[in-house]
Amino acid sequence: NPAVAANLSNGLGIALHQFTFAGAGRFNVTQESAAAFNMPYPAGWDPANTSRPQGYAASNAFATNALAIVVTAAPAAGPTNVTVRASAYFPRAAGALTVLQASTAPPVAIAGGTVMGTVIALGNIALGNLPNEVMHQDPLLIFWEASDNGGVTWAPLRLTANPVYVTAQAPVATTDATLNAGGGAVYRYQSLLEISCKAASGQAGGAANINLVRDAIYGVFNPANPNPNLVRLNPAGAPMPLRYWHNWNVPHAPPIAQSLNAGPPNLFTVANGNLACGVWADMLIAMWAMHGLGTGRAVGVEPRGPNLVPPLAGTPNVVANTRFLVRNWDYNNHGALNPGNYTHNIIPALPFNPAQNEAIPIGSVGQNNANAPPQFLNHYIVREGPAGNFYDPSYGTPASNRNGWVDASLAGLRNDNNNTAGFVQANAALPNGIQPNPVSVALYDFVAAAWIP
Repeated sequence: NPAVAANLSNGLGIALHQFTFAGAGRFNVTQESAAAFNMPYPAGWDPANTSRPQGYAASNAFATNALAIVVTAAPAAGPTNVTVRASAYFPRAAGALTVLQASTAPPVAIAGGTVMGTVIALGNIALGNLPNEVMHQDPLLIFWEASDNGGVTWAPLRLTANPVYVTAQAPVATTDATLNAGGGAVYRYQSLLEISCKAASGQAGGAANINLVRDAIYGVFNPANPNPNLVRLNPAGAPMPLRYWHNWNVPHAPPIAQSLNAGPPNLFTVANGNLACGVWADMLIAMWAMHGLGTGRAVGVEPRGPNLVPPLAGTPNVVANTRFLVRNWDYNNHGALNPGNYTHNIIPALPFNPAQNEAIPIGSVGQNNANAPPQFLNHYIVREGPAGNFYDPSYGTPASNRNGWVDASLAGLRNDNNNTAGFVQANAALPNGIQPNPVSVALYDFVAAAWIP
């Protein structure tokens, strides 16, 4: 409805002047633009600021406060008794439609001869409680109407449209202290709300369902690549697909973001959306925390060897000049594999020499990158709590326990001193018929400041 003002009896004309989003479950959304980075979006609506995003926790009160109208046509007589009604329309994931509706009370009497431009405060409107459901409302439509006869008839006043993100629970602090700067609100970026609320849309809110919300949010990281769901909103232009180590092997490629919100380049300033693994880990941790699950923790992956001594329990040795190999690599002569040693020479291209033990990378797919780096000195993944599953948002591998993650993600170790690979054994059931020694890497819990057995 294109109406921006209502014409009522006695020649009175009014327009919507302002209101603020309110309610017990409302929280600020964090801005991403360079001019207002880390600043909260204000709660207010006015004709010059019509699309500020807002955040709410499911099942909480939804209200509009500080409602005011402005006189656009002076009434010839009066008084004219004015009531304003707000109707907020929430499409639901299952196809239902929830409408929250309420009116100002009592009516406000506008005297005859009131001057054009006069602002009249109408107070607050409590529209009711939101559904107990994660919602992605972009935009949330609120129809505003005015009545001069006690609600017998209504005249269209204004249609407002704001992005509104409804999370499963109120946001909580994360276990990653760097994300909690600014009183724990900085990680509530609109891009992260956009991704996570879309991913978990329709999931029930509250603590009882939080594991399903957790899994739905991680699910957005592991569809087939390229992954259209992982996009950074861009206040200055078109949304930017987020990539994992894009163009890593191209000389003079633009720098890669190494942090979510610290010094540039970070998630929001890197020009081509190119992110290192630590940023991917922090994104997942922050998304969970925005939905009330603050237990995600960063886990570092470090290569071990040679001969995997000492045992994994305690503090493992992390050996210099050693890298871990990322799925997928191909090894020939599987009979020569040894889970406790380097056995194969790394070659730059096929074919294998059947008289030699040789290994070669054959492609590792990361987020929006069909050719991610095949080896690393270290890596960051996420664990849900001190004893939960492991999640790798960089590669999108399914959630798993420690050894399951190693099997799905790694292809052994590399010795940089002599360009050899190994620490794997034959296993026809796994990709390329190899299985890494599960203790060939050490996992470090940064929250506990301890190695993970």
